[in-house]
Amino acid sequence: MRVVVTGARGQLGRSLALTCPPGLDGDVVWADRSLLDVTDPAAVAASPALAGADVVLNCAAFTDVDGAEEEPGRTSAEAANATAPGLIARRCAEEGARLVHVSTDYVFGDAVLDDAAHADAAGSRPVLDDAAPGGVAGSEGVAGSEGVAGSGAAVPAGARPLLPGDPTSPQTVYGRTKLAGERAALAACPQTTVVRTAWVYSGDTLPEHKDFVSTMLRLARGGVDPKVVDDQFGSPTFAPDLARALWRLVLEGGGAAAAAAADAVGAAHAGTDTDTAGRVLHGVGAGWTSWYLLAREVFAAAGFDPDRVSPVDTAGYPTRAKRPRWSVLAPDLELPEWRTGVARAVAARL
Repeated sequence: MRVVVTGARGQLGRSLALTCPPGLDGDVVWADRSLLDVTDPAAVAASPALAGADVVLNCAAFTDVDGAEEEPGRTSAEAANATAPGLIARRCAEEGARLVHVSTDYVFGDAVLDDAAHADAAGSRPVLDDAAPGGVAGSEGVAGSEGVAGSGAAVPAGARPLLPGDPTSPQTVYGRTKLAGERAALAACPQTTVVRTAWVYSGDTLPEHKDFVSTMLRLARGGVDPKVVDDQFGSPTFAPDLARALWRLVLEGGGAAAAAAADAVGAAHAGTDTDTAGRVLHGVGAGWTSWYLLAREVFAAAGFDPDRVSPVDTAGYPTRAKRPRWSVLAPDLELPEWRTGVARAVAARL
């Protein structure tokens, strides 16, 4: 089985390398930009790296959400996020390969909350299950549950986990380009699976990478007491956990050798067992929280006082690109609970 990973030097690409199943590593092509410029139509069409591929796992993306709002970032986002997936998908179709394309929660915006507001006016507003942030129903003492100190802002009215089929309504250039890329990939290659993820972090497992958890660790260790947004909610995802779920997805249908390699990934990280062609799936850490509560969890896991973290609302932390208030995705792939990921990220354990 020949697997090609694009965006191999990014956070997810490196996590895929760290979690590559035994026996498969020799059959993986790690394609960074020096080997394959996915934004170059001629390069993608002729690249020997893609020749004979059975599965292409596309992790290449422009992920600077604020930078995408103006040039030159806007052009870069269009090329990497909107155009490149279609180029890769067409080549996959020519090769008879499956494509697993990684996307984002930013394709949604706040459409589900707007729809909920209209439904509420009609007396039929959908509601979130009775669960504390983290998805632990009625758990006493869970940071962020009702009545617990430091819980931050209330969950938006009508919020519920977002399903793959929910209406998309991206409110940023980044989100719009990623949605365009999803559509291009699905249209060009019938064997495409889109995996949307959210709030991806690595912490100390990739010390040189900068993400939210690694930033909170740096601040905690440096004696800085941060103010963190408490009215944006999402599904934190530990990159190695996502990588394991993607490997299981990649290995589906790959024959006996691939099945044996899939078993090596571990049952605790199992994904779906059915054919994934032409589908959109969500792959995120189990549960949900706010940025503020995530920061508190990082501080606590690293042995620092979580009360050093103070809440601030979105209005008090302006950004160039508008962030969605609600990015909690209903998971299709099985990943561990987000707090488990934080603990491992802090301890540098895959």
